[in-house]
Parts: sequence; structure tokens; C-alpha cells
Amino acid sequence: MGEITDEFYDLVLYSQKLKIILEDNSQTIANKLHIDYLNSILNDTVVLKKLMESLWSNLKTNSWDIDLHYKKFYEKLPESKMCPFCALQNLIDSELGREDYDHLLFKAKYPLTSVCDNNIAPTCSECNRRFKKVVDVLFNDTERRKFRYPFVVKKSFEVQNLVITLDGSAHPDLELDNKGEWVINFVPEDDFNKSWFLTYDIKIRYESCVRNGYKKWIKELIRAARINENNINTNSLKTYINKYKENYKDLYAEYPIKLAYYNYIEKNMTTVLHEYMERIAI
Repeated sequence: MGEITDEFYDLVLYSQKLKIILEDNSQTIANKLHIDYLNSILNDTVVLKKLMESLWSNLKTNSWDIDLHYKKFYEKLPESKMCPFCALQNLIDSELGREDYDHLLFKAKYPLTSVCDNNIAPTCSECNRRFKKVVDVLFNDTERRKFRYPFVVKKSFEVQNLVITLDGSAHPDLELDNKGEWVINFVPEDDFNKSWFLTYDIKIRYESCVRNGYKKWIKELIRAARINENNINTNSLKTYINKYKENYKDLYAEYPIKLAYYNYIEKNMTTVLHEYMERIAI
């Protein structure tokens, strides 16, 4: 019984090293944090359940105010107040309420990590309820994988090592049957980003964002260009796009797909595309 107690105690301590657990897929011991393994070494499912209930009760009562945490988190976000997992949805004003709190490691599967304060984070309801749900970020079936926040709040809202492009896309044009095709590219397409894509269906959501947003972005651009006749011909518009998109470079973490779109049309500007954009902005 002593060996079992020691192993469980070691796993309790290890479960609080969340950054290492998530980002280092050589940490094979992580599979021992699964509820099935914990119950097996305790040889009693009731013991673990009662322990976790006690820990959560103590956490809620004495050391952690979720509303205060959300207020502080919200204040650190930039003006767009974007979700740190998708940068697509705005989080609700802390004066009006709070968003969902998601356990990165699903509470029912990895109970020990559920009391680790950096395992829980505000997230938009789309990410939490529609896409991630109960996805296991540590294992894809039996294969160990890496995971980390795609966007982080440090001194500001920052994007992790990531560039988004629309290279290979086909822009819609004046032909009614040409609805275009949007291709979302991420560089680097490494293990971290692949886990992010799968967990939150990011590529599909970003494609939807471009498909449903590009006409609005065209109107914003063309109407701004018309003020000083920067759209008088295709070359002048292309030059103007290069200046206009500077508005979004400092906001890359907040509007990554919008900047990717402006980069794409600058790179692929033609007379036909210009005419299409002018038609959209009427």
C-alpha cells in the first residue's frame, strides 16, 4: 500500500507541471494522469472522487474567485477582446458576465490537473461547446501530441510562432458561378499547430471567416481608398493596400485572418479583381 500511496502522491505533484505536460510529448508519464490509471493504483474509485470533491470545494471557497479572475483576464486583453483560442470571437464584457471556463485537460479524464489554475482559461462558447468539447489534447487516440495556447496574454495579446496566409486560394470574381476557393495555410505546420487545428477545427472556421467576411473587408478597403482617389487604377489600389494593411500589422494577433486576406489581394491584384472589388463596394 505504501508504494501505491507514494506513486499517487508523485502524480499529484507532477500534475501541476502543466506546461511541461502539454508541450513535451516525450513525457510518457502523462498517461498515468488519466482517471482509469489513478483509480487502478488506488484500487478504489470512491477515494479519488471524494478527494477531488474536497480539493475543488477548498479551491472555490478559499483561494480562487472565478469572477475576479475573469475580470482581470478581460482587462489584459486588447480592445478587440478576442478569444485566446481562436481569435475569431469576442469575449463578453466582464461587467456583463463571464465566458465559459475550459479545462485544457478535460476534468473528467484528468482529474488531478483540474485544480491546476493554469489548466482553466476563459474561452468563447464556440471553442468550448461546439468545437473542443471533450477533446483530449494530450492523446490523439493512442498517439501522444503537443499542445499550447495559440494566443497568449503577456504584456499584450501575442500570437505564438505562427504566420497565416491564403496562398493557393482562388478569389471569387465577376463570373456568377465562380464562388472562389479559400485555402488556409499556417507556417510552421508543426506539432503544436496541428494539435490546435484538430482541437478547435481552426482551418474550417478560418475558411468560413474569409468566405463570409471578405466582402465586408473589401467595402472597408475600397471606401477608404476612394477618399483620396487611391483606387483610380489597379496599380494605385495595390499601392494603397500596402499602406492600408499597416493598420492591422500591430493587431495581427487580434485579426490574423483579415491581415492574411489583405496580403493575399495585394499579392494577387489584377484589373479583373479590382473591377470585382469596386462592384462589391458600390
